[in-house]
Amino acid sequence: MNWTRSNFWLFLLAAATLIGLLEGAQVYAGAAAMGAPVTWPRAIGSTMPSWYVLLALLPGILWMSRRFRLVPGRLATSIPVHLPVATAFAVLHMGGSSWLSDLLLFPDRPWDVAENLSRLFTFYFVVFLCIILPFFRVVVTKFMPKW
Repeated sequence: MNWTRSNFWLFLLAAATLIGLLEGAQVYAGAAAMGAPVTWPRAIGSTMPSWYVLLALLPGILWMSRRFRLVPGRLATSIPVHLPVATAFAVLHMGGSSWLSDLLLFPDRPWDVAENLSRLFTFYFVVFLCIILPFFRVVVTKFMPKW
């Protein structure tokens, strides 16, 4: 098969759709197994947006990965670019997915930016704590004198 640019993006669209549908089926089956069944539209509406937002952000990701390669000799210039861009990607992906999910699941309710940002920052604060606490424990046990 000759992979043209349009074939590549159509393949990625089909892959994102398939993965989103499989994840939706998992949500549907898992909720039913826990005794709290959800409808198919709700299960799909809660999973598909994140895959489509990821697909929409992919051209920028590919451009960044080509322009600022993480290879020896270029790390000093690439890492300072990757860190803020990765943070922006996370905010855009979580915010866009949350907005689309809310739009699909609750079309009558206005989107509450503060509530969604609060959830986003709470999530990243917990992730930050999970990453930093083991390092903090090592520093404290290694460099702090015994009481």
